[in-house]
Amino acid sequence: MMPDGTFRFKNEPQDFAEAERGVQAARAFIESNKLDLLILDEGLAAVAYNLITKETLMSLIDLWEANERPCELVISGHKIWDELAERVDLITEMRKVKHYFDEGTPARLGVEF
Repeated sequence: MMPDGTFRFKNEPQDFAEAERGVQAARAFIESNKLDLLILDEGLAAVAYNLITKETLMSLIDLWEANERPCELVISGHKIWDELAERVDLITEMRKVKHYFDEGTPARLGVEF
């Protein structure tokens, strides 16, 4: 999402760089063993939109398990795949019933982006 709350539909080089920065930060947080909770917000969307690979996300889970689950790990997003579903402890599915965005309200800084 753009800073003004609009969408663009093509990944740009800086998107891949930012996704890689996020992956490296997640690795460092997992290895630090200093967190109680790590949320990879829209981690599944990063895979769905080809910013990272399934293998990259699975490698973060591998690292988390190898570090004896140092914290609670939450990965949000959509389009879960079978291998991931088999590995995780909890899956919650949400669906939109009503959203103000449908009435023309633009995305809000600090809420949707």
